Amino acid sequence: MLKYCLLYFLLISTLVHAQKGRSTDSIDVPNNASRGVAFNKQMVLRYGKSFFSDSRDYVTAPLSWNKKQVIVNSSLLAIGGGLFFADQWIHNKVPTATLNQEKGIKYGLQYFGNGYYTMPLMAGMFVYGLANKKERPFQTSLMGVKSFVISTVITRGLKYALNRSRPEANQGSNFWLMGKSPFSVSFPSGHTTGAFAIASVLARNYKDKTWVPITSYTIATGVAVSRLWTKDHWASDVFFGALVGWSVGTVVTTIDCLPQKSAWKVTPGGVSYWF
Repeated sequence: MLKYCLLYFLLISTLVHAQKGRSTDSIDVPNNASRGVAFNKQMVLRYGKSFFSDSRDYVTAPLSWNKKQVIVNSSLLAIGGGLFFADQWIHNKVPTATLNQEKGIKYGLQYFGNGYYTMPLMAGMFVYGLANKKERPFQTSLMGVKSFVISTVITRGLKYALNRSRPEANQGSNFWLMGKSPFSVSFPSGHTTGAFAIASVLARNYKDKTWVPITSYTIATGVAVSRLWTKDHWASDVFFGALVGWSVGTVVTTIDCLPQKSAWKVTPGGVSYWF
């Protein structure tokens, strides 16, 4: 998954070198901005550092939850916990996909979860926003990649820490800490995490266009269901994968849209970054 994010950063670096000779005077920084800088290596470094600051804010977010957020998020965790007891039953009830169906699922849905489709989409939005001075697609691409990377790192950490057996290991849904193995990285679902990380960013940044949230979450849900259909995950795996991806995307977009936080902007004069 992460190799596509590395290619994305390579694209940013290439554009940085392409614009290296541009004068900072061409950057239109608003009056309420404390400082603005040109689109250069410093901006890329600041963007890279924001991965760590946003990860910190994600981890500490529960400390600032209000009463409503505590109730909603506690309810979601309770639902996920309840699914652990129903995992085996759900697994037995979901029909097994045929080889042709698995091939269709692979190219039709699962590539939305591992970055094969979404990272080129983010790169395209980045280039389009940069070339046409469109702020929304430009920022959405940066938020999308950041959400994808942070959520993937969290998911990977949980996978290797908990070592839950996959359904195909035939160990049952309650077999954990089985040691490192291709069959021991079931919880949570990485494909589902990646799909919901991108979907939540697109849905929040384009909430005024009804079809975007509907399409984004429909595809992400399809990815989640496909992981059950191909017997690669338990129901609780995909639920918590969706929860991680959605929550990271929500936190990242909330943080990056705050006026007091660092933000990339596309202006009539070019690209600027202020904080």
